[in-house]
Amino acid sequence: MCGIYGFCGSTVVQDECIKRLTLLRHRGPDNVSWYINESNKVFLGHTRLSILDPGEKANQPFVTSESVLIFNGEIYNYKNLQSKYLSGKKFQTSSDTEILISLLDEKGENIVSELNGMFAFCYYSKKNKTLLLARDVTGIKPLYFQFTGSSIQFSSEIKSLMPAIDEHIISDFIQCGTFQSDALPFRGIVSVTPGSYVQYNLLTGKMGQRAYSPLKKRISRSVIEHNRSTPIKDIASELEKRIIKSIELHLQSDAPIAALCSGGIDSSLISAIAKKINPHLELYHAGVYGKGGEEKFARMMEDHLNCKVNYTYVKQDEFLRELPFITYISDLPIYHPNDASLSILAKKIKTDGIKVLLSGEGADELFGGYSWHHRLINREKTISNIERFPKVKNALARVIAKLPFDECLNIRAEEFREFYAAGIGKSYSGSYTMAKACQFTVMQYSKWKRWQECKTAYDCLDNQQEAFGLSLIFSDLFDHLGTILHRTDRILMAHSIEGRVPFLENNIMDLALNLPLNCKVNGRNGKHILKIVAEKYLPSSVIYRPKMGFPVPWQKYIENVGVIFENGYVQKLTGLETNDLCSFYKNDPTLKWRMLALEIWGRIFERNEKWQDIKIN
Repeated sequence: MCGIYGFCGSTVVQDECIKRLTLLRHRGPDNVSWYINESNKVFLGHTRLSILDPGEKANQPFVTSESVLIFNGEIYNYKNLQSKYLSGKKFQTSSDTEILISLLDEKGENIVSELNGMFAFCYYSKKNKTLLLARDVTGIKPLYFQFTGSSIQFSSEIKSLMPAIDEHIISDFIQCGTFQSDALPFRGIVSVTPGSYVQYNLLTGKMGQRAYSPLKKRISRSVIEHNRSTPIKDIASELEKRIIKSIELHLQSDAPIAALCSGGIDSSLISAIAKKINPHLELYHAGVYGKGGEEKFARMMEDHLNCKVNYTYVKQDEFLRELPFITYISDLPIYHPNDASLSILAKKIKTDGIKVLLSGEGADELFGGYSWHHRLINREKTISNIERFPKVKNALARVIAKLPFDECLNIRAEEFREFYAAGIGKSYSGSYTMAKACQFTVMQYSKWKRWQECKTAYDCLDNQQEAFGLSLIFSDLFDHLGTILHRTDRILMAHSIEGRVPFLENNIMDLALNLPLNCKVNGRNGKHILKIVAEKYLPSSVIYRPKMGFPVPWQKYIENVGVIFENGYVQKLTGLETNDLCSFYKNDPTLKWRMLALEIWGRIFERNEKWQDIKIN
């Protein structure tokens, strides 16, 4: 796991490029190196966190007579690809980096679709004078770029690109609570789309982006139909095999490795299987002082696995002190309040000498684990059923659909789907056209774009309710999951820890993408098939517990933080006095949190205050 920074196109200013690369030192403290080509038009820099083959020969940039590679991530199937395409060739290292550059030398960009792993890399062809920037299918590893027409620069983190603020987009955060990956609050900064690559030709100055793994090509009606007629226990057995294999792949490491055990089904299942494979694996849990944490479920896992879990507890003052640091490291306002808990836990893990951490991200998005999945699916079914019986529509709509009476009379099932796609999801307000247009604009069109991709992919199904449900679940791969992967990467890498997510392995995803809806959502029970697998490894009290989502009592923690807004960034942005601003977020903890997150971010990235100097209380 590493940090990468590069510049290509016009004359390289070496000192400036090294300065920007150094901002990524936390991502790779074991080695910092760079490459500059003979014409002084290409700078490729790398900061290394040594995981596989820690020897010097595996340091990057990795240079051959044909090309140069800087690579952030892990290719889990690199040995299989080596056997398939590079048999008989001798290698200087045992790293996946050397295999990857050899594959790119042999196959070019066509090999990217065969990579199974988490990655963001830049491959420079000396012969063709082209850059290839590629990112893994779900965007586990970050990669941003800025194209000016005469040059391109790219980085693992936005801060190295040193962009200017785009104030026109900032107001979106107040409404949405987050920035979309392709609507960032920085001028000219674009995130490489997950599952795609960008090519830039140094000679012509042309740049283009292309998907190498479009969702539609991964979904098959015939496979879904086959799975629908297959006993669910047989599908669960196949899923179990793929999860075990994925965890085996994710345990490959020449550095100390551990697993997060939150007490939820996802991380607990990974911990249980990983402990069977590696009994010496350490487990970690972030708890909170007082009520509301998940410690009791982690204790259940401790007893069930007959092992020790390492606990770290979060206090209010620690929580507030951590916010400026994780804002700086994230480049964006904090979306998830539990980011502070993860950062405090990561400090403990780093102190213990751990370099790799397994966690359970992705299972909710693949298997329908969020409450809004089954709530919206069931609501859509209700509206569809009401449409069939117009005589009882007026009587049932308000009670069953739980929508305002004067609005739900005019809502059709198809309109419901479009409202969700526009980003509203939970409720309707105002006229149909106005509400949809507002959300469409605020989300910078990206949510609609992702929704359309998912919807198109499942248009192959005859049952529109099922197509809606599957599209609903997988749209979160591009939306909600992106915020979680961003959090996990930034915070763990801030402490020089590589985060690995076994559920997002290609073979698990291919199975999950082609499961019928009843394997995921069964009434009010989400992750139905995953829970069948888990029954073999976990106590039922962990499997069927209420979902809590890494809780922290942040509402209580921020009750008295109003002082930070005085003469602050948000006051300048909104033109509101302190009392007016307080009235705006009064009795709304979520809105207050967004204001606080925006205030800290604005002080760091607009006012250029050092995060160490920002005091919240």
